[in-house]
Amino acid sequence: MSENHQAAWPAVLEFDGHNDLLCRLWQHHRADAVNAFLQGTASGQLDFPRLRQGKMAGGIFAVWGPSHPTVAATMMEDAARNSPNPP
Repeated sequence: MSENHQAAWPAVLEFDGHNDLLCRLWQHHRADAVNAFLQGTASGQLDFPRLRQGKMAGGIFAVWGPSHPTVAATMMEDAARNSPNPP
């Protein structure tokens, strides 16, 4: 980028139109989700260090909740079985 362009547009910020961060934290880091987000994780695509590095200005966080108790129970069982940090 030329100096003229940098002066006119010094920083480009990103906006993520859909991400699954909240779901991934719930599924894989439920026991300490805040620390996993703030310190970063080995897997996944989004955490605080990556937000800063990518200059993310904002995003839409996808949230999904099961509508039936049986579905919710199955999700909880699957998450506990697949999570390195069980609830």
